[in-house]
Amino acid sequence: MRTVTALLTLAALATAEDFTTDAARAAKAQYEADLRVARDKYIDALNQAAVKAAELGQLDEVVRIKAEKDRLLGKRAATPAQRVLWKHPKGYFERLNDGFWIERVGDGAANIFAGSTVNDEYIELARSGVLVRLFPDRSEVLFHGRDKGFKLLHRGGWVQR
Repeated sequence: MRTVTALLTLAALATAEDFTTDAARAAKAQYEADLRVARDKYIDALNQAAVKAAELGQLDEVVRIKAEKDRLLGKRAATPAQRVLWKHPKGYFERLNDGFWIERVGDGAANIFAGSTVNDEYIELARSGVLVRLFPDRSEVLFHGRDKGFKLLHRGGWVQR
């Protein structure tokens, strides 16, 4: 009976997260730090895979990777509500359902993109060998195999509908 009582006591202490000793608190802090490092490495690997998939024109793979990142980060719709419409002098980018975006340009042409990365600085869109980043004041583009880095695409910004 004492063994059962001891096991129940240990289980209760473990579930209560009562880390009263310095060693237990240090072990918990180290575990959480290691977990953050591993998650950050995995997110970096996902970002690299998304760029490669976008360069190869694998839109479905970009969307799958985005969903995995959102799941990992505990997010559903990662795009803030105020970042739905980005206008520039020749047209606009507008968020559609399910993480897709449409670009409309002056002549009526439309390009469909998949949202691949969302952070506080920019939203990144992917489309068959092209990456576009929408910043608060500009957009930048990277063409696979042609550019060594992102280049200015348009001056513009986020607007309310």
